[in-house]
Amino acid sequence: MPDQFDVFLSYNHADEAWVVRLKRALERAGLRVWRDKDAIRPGDVFPKEIAKAQRSSACICFVISRRSVESKWVDEEYNRSLVLAVEAGKRLIGLRLDEADLPDFLSFRHTVDFRDPKQFDEGIRQLRWGATGVLPLSALATDMSRPEAVLADTCVTKPVAEITWLRSAIQRAEKTERQFQLVRLSVLALGVLCGAGWLLAVGLQTGLPGIGAPLVAGLAGWGLTWQRVRVNAAELRRWSFYKEALEGCAVDEHPHPACQEIRDKFWAEVVRLTSQASEAVAA
Repeated sequence: MPDQFDVFLSYNHADEAWVVRLKRALERAGLRVWRDKDAIRPGDVFPKEIAKAQRSSACICFVISRRSVESKWVDEEYNRSLVLAVEAGKRLIGLRLDEADLPDFLSFRHTVDFRDPKQFDEGIRQLRWGATGVLPLSALATDMSRPEAVLADTCVTKPVAEITWLRSAIQRAEKTERQFQLVRLSVLALGVLCGAGWLLAVGLQTGLPGIGAPLVAGLAGWGLTWQRVRVNAAELRRWSFYKEALEGCAVDEHPHPACQEIRDKFWAEVVRLTSQASEAVAA
């Protein structure tokens, strides 16, 4: 029979507030989570329901804290889980909440570190990988309600791919800008050399063309590059705007609804540019 749950949560009720937050984040990440207070009804036989839930879960997660390692009830769940790990191949994952020592049976297993509150989303990402075998590309945001947030078989909610692309595009635009400036300076330098050569050859009184050569060369260099510099500068401003906006969306735990609209517009531009490039190559 297939597993009914992806994650079984074993914890001490003193850590309940944190566990509730964990469960909600995992469910928003698309995981099916079993937690005793949400599943065991009044009148149910507690140990029986616990054992049944563990058997029907893909992995069993232990919230490791100072309070949980001192709990005899959690000890019993540890022992039962070890049997399931051997008999049924259940994955056992420790979730480190503080500096408590790991139980022996978890000490040689890779655990998920939640000790730094700022790394909570990264912990969810790691836990989802452990539970499903799917490694999301980035730390998960907490809103997984939109189906378009799932790309292929990974759970991507933050615009990591967009930001990476934009950083490369901005670097290319900045490099192009430097190249245009170099062209302008090179043409101006050529004008200065030509003017200096003319003056040396014919003298100052008849060398007015030599005096004007740098000015003419500078204007020529500016004119030759003006249109492309203008287009490149506009492109640099556009990509910088997208990057700053999407970086804000990536940092915010609850991104503004406009973030998805910005991402859609960004990819529409990328598709348009790709189509133009393909047509240019074909021509």
